[in-house]
Amino acid sequence: MKKISIKKYLLEHGFSPKRETQKESWFSSPLRSGDKDPSFKVDESRNLWYDFGSGQGGSIIDLVMVYHNLPFSTAMTHLEKHLGLVSSFTGKPVQNTGLKVKSVNQLRSRSLITYLTHERKIALSIALKYLNEIHYSANTREYFAIGFKNDKGGYELRHPTFKGSTSPKYYTTISGDKDRLNIFEGFVDYLSALTHLKTSRLKYQTIILNSVANISKLPDLSRFQIINLFLDNDLAGQKGTEEIQQMNPNIRNYALELYPDNKDYNEMLNTIKT
Repeated sequence: MKKISIKKYLLEHGFSPKRETQKESWFSSPLRSGDKDPSFKVDESRNLWYDFGSGQGGSIIDLVMVYHNLPFSTAMTHLEKHLGLVSSFTGKPVQNTGLKVKSVNQLRSRSLITYLTHERKIALSIALKYLNEIHYSANTREYFAIGFKNDKGGYELRHPTFKGSTSPKYYTTISGDKDRLNIFEGFVDYLSALTHLKTSRLKYQTIILNSVANISKLPDLSRFQIINLFLDNDLAGQKGTEEIQQMNPNIRNYALELYPDNKDYNEMLNTIKT
C-alpha cells in the first residue's frame, strides 16, 4: 500500500504542485482551505507527506485516513481497491486496469440502496432512474458497487467504503435545453439536486464531470448563454471553476450562492430537515 505515490494520488484528486524540486513537491494543503502559500510537502524519495499548517504527516495511508475522514481499516480497503484500478502506481486510469465488469444489473442490493437513501438522502425513484448495480472483479476478487455510466461507456463506482471508476474515465451528458448548461462535479451531487428540486430531470442540458480532471475534455462551451456551476467548495472545485470561466465567462457559481457553508450539494441536502 505504501508504495502508492502520494504525489500521483494527489494529482488524481485534482491537486497540482505549486513548487517542485528534484526530491520534493509542494502543494496547497488538500486538508485545509485557503492555503495560499503551499505548505504541504511531499518527500518523493521517501514517499511521505507533511502539512506544516496542521503539523500532520505520514504515509499514503495516513493521508487517506485524514483526507477522506476514514478509520484505518476502511482506508486500507480504499487503497486495496485503488490498486486494482491503476497501473504501475501511475495514478492514471488505463484500459487494462485488471478490473473487469462482470454484469450490469438493476440496483437491488439493500446495502447500496440504504447507503443512497439514508446516508446520501437520494430519492430512491431518482436513484433507480440513473444508477445500476455493477458486479466486477479486481485482483482475482469479486465486488459490487453502485454504477453511473459516462459517455464513453465507463462507470463511476461507489460503495459505502469505496470510490473508484472503470476505464475509460469521461464525463456524462444529460440532454436538455441547449441555451444554458449545468455542470456538476459528481453524480451524487446531480442526484442530490434532483432530489432537492423534486424532479427527475433538469430543464437545461447537464454535464456531470465525474472528476474535475475531465474539464480538459469538455466540448466548446462558448455557445452557452449561462453556465450554472455546481462544483465542490474546495481547492479542486475552485480551480475547476476558474478553468471553466476561461472557456466561458458567463458562469453562475452555485457553490457560493446555494451551499457556501457546505462542501458540496449533497452535504447541503443532508442538512435539510424533512
